Amino acid sequence: HYPGLGAVTDNTDFTADGILDTTTTLDGTEIKAFDTTIDQANPAMVMMALATYQAIDPNNPAVFSSIIIDGHLRGDLGYDGVVISDSMSAAAVSAYDTTQLGVKLVEAGGDLVCIGDGAQAVGDDDDGLVRHEHVERPVDLVLVVGVQARGRLVQQHDGSVLDERSRDGDA
Repeated sequence: HYPGLGAVTDNTDFTADGILDTTTTLDGTEIKAFDTTIDQANPAMVMMALATYQAIDPNNPAVFSSIIIDGHLRGDLGYDGVVISDSMSAAAVSAYDTTQLGVKLVEAGGDLVCIGDGAQAVGDDDDGLVRHEHVERPVDLVLVVGVQARGRLVQQHDGSVLDERSRDGDA
């Protein structure tokens, strides 16, 4: 949950109240551990928090913040892996138009939307996201992560994903 939830008093899954961090800054100790880990480990994915970080971007939660994603994570840190959202069915983002959740993530520099419990991140007509200028990069990144998994995940006809090893009886 980048850039950290240590200064957030409530759980973003269940409430939109108490999810404002008033102390974390881009050069503060709260974020430094995350930044060091990302720099040293270069993880395939980084999950964005749904909290708002007042001292960084008071107008957007981290998941929709181009200051945090494009500016700091990708720009300052040089991170080029997949940026994924936390669950877009969480209460923290319940005030947003559900058809714009995926669009807002991509516009901020994110790549992959985590959807749970019937959330709808792009609407019935997802042409707005498909035609969006930032979409080509996320598709390429997700394909790279799939290749890095050595082709062990297979997408089924119904869209679900199956571990190829379990299909072959090896898992």
